[in-house]
Amino acid sequence: MFKKYVCSMLAVFMIAAASGVSQSWARGIFGDVPEESPSVIDYAWRGLAIGTLAGLSAGYVRYADERDNTEDIARSLGYGSLAGAGVGILVGLADAASGKTGIGGIILRDMRMGGSLGLVLGTIWGGIDALGTNQWESVGKGAAWGYLGGVVLGLGIGIIEAPELVSEEAERKTLRYGMSIFEDSQKNICPALSLSFPY
Repeated sequence: MFKKYVCSMLAVFMIAAASGVSQSWARGIFGDVPEESPSVIDYAWRGLAIGTLAGLSAGYVRYADERDNTEDIARSLGYGSLAGAGVGILVGLADAASGKTGIGGIILRDMRMGGSLGLVLGTIWGGIDALGTNQWESVGKGAAWGYLGGVVLGLGIGIIEAPELVSEEAERKTLRYGMSIFEDSQKNICPALSLSFPY
């Protein structure tokens, strides 16, 4: 009976945390981060949220599968939080060195979105399994495995798509030149140099 409540509360907590509660709390205190310049602290908060949920997920999987030891959850939660904040700081410093939100921000975004999607899908899958088997641990395990799988999938997608998105953004902000042809007032065709720069 106790596991049923732990599993249900775990799923509710993870969904609330994945919805950005920690980031909105930080933004409420520190204000919104300007879009032009990346904030290393904002990256650390994003990494902390992802790492906390990943650690919680890994700890719960160990708790449910192996030992029923609640220390596994707490230990994994702590390690995940520290690792997530550390990764957030590292990618934040990398993007801050370039002066704009770049690859690190895109990877963290995709990891968060992938984790959220995996969390919801895993919770649904675990709920369906729990209804059939009456083992309510399946809800928590489904949520945990879904979140972990979503984070890994988001990391892969972010690594693949981030360089392309950053290079497209750089191309849009460059001076473009070329040749153009136009007619003058007497209907003569004149070649000209054309310049364009988005601002």
